[in-house]
Amino acid sequence: MKNMFLIVFLSSLIFSQSSALDKTFQSMDNGNFKNALSHLAIVISNDPTNPELFQLKGMLYESLNDDQNALQAWEECKRLSNNNSLILEANNHIQLLKQLK
Repeated sequence: MKNMFLIVFLSSLIFSQSSALDKTFQSMDNGNFKNALSHLAIVISNDPTNPELFQLKGMLYESLNDDQNALQAWEECKRLSNNNSLILEANNHIQLLKQLK
């Protein structure tokens, strides 16, 4: 019985995260970047060490011309990543955002 409860709980957690990620992309497709950020916050709360989520967060904030929050997201992306390509991308965005200050 414990195992069944654990399976149901984990399945609902995974489903809610993928559902929130789907809603993030749907909102992006509709051009509603603020709404996309709200859904993305749910995904990040379930996977706070995923650098690709912070990459997406940085791009969304850039789309909203919110340079300060974009900069913070890109810095977190860089801190969490061990992928050289993603770190290079983060560095490029960080450098450009700092020039805009």
